[in-house]
Parts: sequence; C-alpha cells; structure tokens
Amino acid sequence: MQMAIKSIIVLLTIYISMMFFIPKTELYFFGEKQLKKYQVIIGEEHIENRIFDIKLTNGKLFIDGIDMASFEKINIQPTIFINIIKLKNFKPNQSLKKIVPVEIKAFLLHHTLLNPLKIDITVNGNFGDGEGILDWDKKYVKIYLKPKKSKAFNKLKKFLRKTKEGWIYEKKF
Repeated sequence: MQMAIKSIIVLLTIYISMMFFIPKTELYFFGEKQLKKYQVIIGEEHIENRIFDIKLTNGKLFIDGIDMASFEKINIQPTIFINIIKLKNFKPNQSLKKIVPVEIKAFLLHHTLLNPLKIDITVNGNFGDGEGILDWDKKYVKIYLKPKKSKAFNKLKKFLRKTKEGWIYEKKF
C-alpha cells in the first residue's frame, strides 16, 4: 500500500512539475504564427505568463488586416492531457455590430489528448447558449444553439439552420 501511495505522489509531482515548466508563452506565439498563415492576428494584447496558464487581456482580433473585434480576457491552460482556452467578453468592432450584433460573454474550447482531433466548444452570448464540436479530421464546426429572443439572435439566424434538434451552426473549412 505504501509503495502505491509513493508511486502516486511521484507521478503527481512529475505531472505538476511538467505543467509548471511547459513553455506557455512559446506555445502561444507558435499558435499565433499558425493563425497568421490564415491572415488572423491577435494584437494589442497584454500577455501575462502565470504559473499554470497564460492570460491575455484587452486585445483585438484582426482578419486580413481589418480590426474585427476586441476581447477582455483570454485564459490559455496548456497541460499534458487537457488543454483549455477560455475567452471572456468578445465584442465585434462598432462597424460590424450593425451586421451581426453578437457579443460573446464566455467561450470555452476544451481539448483532450484522448481525442486529439476534436475540440469541444461551449459558448454563451447575447444570442443564447451553445455547445458543439470542432473536428479537425473532417474539417468542420458544428454548434447546437439554445437561443433566447433577442435582436442579436434574429440577425444571426441567416447563418444558422433549423432542425428538429434546434438551431445549428455548421461550417466546413
């Protein structure tokens, strides 16, 4: 019994040490470099490298050089088995609010090593709530929405498909 406890303590210590020493900032800049290939740039953000995660605050999202949106906070938690990205208060640029007035209060991406080609998505905004999946193997995104009656959802309907399960956003890439 003592051998099992000692083994668990050693494994936990190794795991926590590896999480502590993961080069979080370098991983973030690598991801930013990969996004740049698609003309997607995160800029003007303040980067804070913390013990187990990296926090980005008050940044902007640029696509093809156009200021598309701003965000209050992105929290990236890279670990060995589970990776989590939490985004808070994502707001489109003033000029885009007239087209799609969607504000995202919370956005969560959850990736596990057990299913490396799929990312679980959870979203909450002024349009309602949603859950879905991003599948890298099949190259598609599918989000099931539980809408609430709002002007934002009415403008968002043109991007959605109504099914018997509810409203679905689907996109191949």
